[in-house]
Amino acid sequence: MTVADVGRFFRAGRLTAVPRRWRDRVAVARYVASSVLPELLEPIGERELTGRLAAVVDDPVAMRRALVDLGLVQRARDGSVYWRSERTEHDDAPDDPRDAARDDAARDDAARSDLGRSGGGRLRAREPRDEQHTARRASHTEG
Repeated sequence: MTVADVGRFFRAGRLTAVPRRWRDRVAVARYVASSVLPELLEPIGERELTGRLAAVVDDPVAMRRALVDLGLVQRARDGSVYWRSERTEHDDAPDDPRDAARDDAARDDAARSDLGRSGGGRLRAREPRDEQHTARRASHTEG
């Protein structure tokens, strides 16, 4: 969806109507994410992000949650720092294709550093299962 398509939901730079269709809501969120966080992976505090969103939408907290839920914005475990993690159609194309690859690698690194933010911050690493492990487990459950 182009800026002109998304523009029908805005007046004077503010979101005036929340779209009914899901794909329009996602398109509006992608536009808002790239407009309030123009730099990919730029860390920003929660208050500053909320302030930027307040200049565009009536409910900045709900929009912030939506951006995180859609995966457009990532946040630190404690919610103090946010950053845009996905390039959108509203961004300028990178001059060098390697820039996009570096952005992807940086996003992956940021995501790995924030592992465990859901589920109370606990993640267990799954160990690879080998045949002996499977056989031992089967022998314990049979008897």
